[in-house]
Amino acid sequence: MKFIEDEKQKNRYMEKYQIHRMFHSNLREHMKLAVFQEKEYVYHQGDLLNGLFVIITGEWKVYYSLENGKDAVFRLLNQPRIVGEIEFMLNSPATTTIQSTKLSYAFYLPYQQCRSLLKEDAVFLGNISYNMAEALYITNNNASINQYYSPKSRIASFILSIEKDGHFSFNYKLLPGLTGMSDRHMFRILNELIQDGCLKKDGEFYTILNYEALEDISCEAYIHKI
Repeated sequence: MKFIEDEKQKNRYMEKYQIHRMFHSNLREHMKLAVFQEKEYVYHQGDLLNGLFVIITGEWKVYYSLENGKDAVFRLLNQPRIVGEIEFMLNSPATTTIQSTKLSYAFYLPYQQCRSLLKEDAVFLGNISYNMAEALYITNNNASINQYYSPKSRIASFILSIEKDGHFSFNYKLLPGLTGMSDRHMFRILNELIQDGCLKKDGEFYTILNYEALEDISCEAYIHKI
């Protein structure tokens, strides 16, 4: 995380993304504009956070690391929203790891200057309540799909949720974590779909050849971006 000291750029981002609507208190003077490079960690599971974040551009991956070395991907954040609300409410170490998957900009609110104001800010508390309810809904939706549908159905659903005009590509590290399967299993199913005539691979991209077959295989849609 690198802080940007340019006040004009900070104010421009605050106005463009209407950050004032997320808070009732006047926290402008305490907010710091930060930039995260691709693959840079925002924080790690178990870290003690010293502040909140508001992602404004780019994309952050949220995941939980299990003791067996597997990562369960919960969602991708790619629109302005408050991040770190669970840790703020519980006053606990970070419950997940967040990593920037693209060049990203965010505002940072240090607790030392902001915590007491945030605790009494009804607009902020309303916003983070919505965020946590949304996160719970997404987790319940995706966990149910992973538990009750076959891996092939899960991949077909994921493909249909990301395709555009019959074409798609995706982050190979995201899909296994989201669908709860190994890399090897994922590639085996993709190859099966190619052999079945549902897909065609062109370099890094795939083309859907048989929508009807994919729809027959698929189940409910994953929610992976908010």
